Amino acid sequence: MKYKTILKIALVSLFSIYVLEFARGVITLMLGFIIGYATPEILVSKKRITWHDIYKKQRRRHER
Repeated sequence: MKYKTILKIALVSLFSIYVLEFARGVITLMLGFIIGYATPEILVSKKRITWHDIYKKQRRRHER
């Protein structure tokens, strides 16, 4: 019985660590994308930029 509980605890802790790491990776990826897409546009033009404009620019970049 004791071994089973220890195994359960170990599995749960490993799983939680994996989930946390995965979430951290996703968050860093999202932040990287936002910073990478938004910063150059903001630096280039002082006017207010919407996500739609950035999306259109990205589409144009990919179409070339």
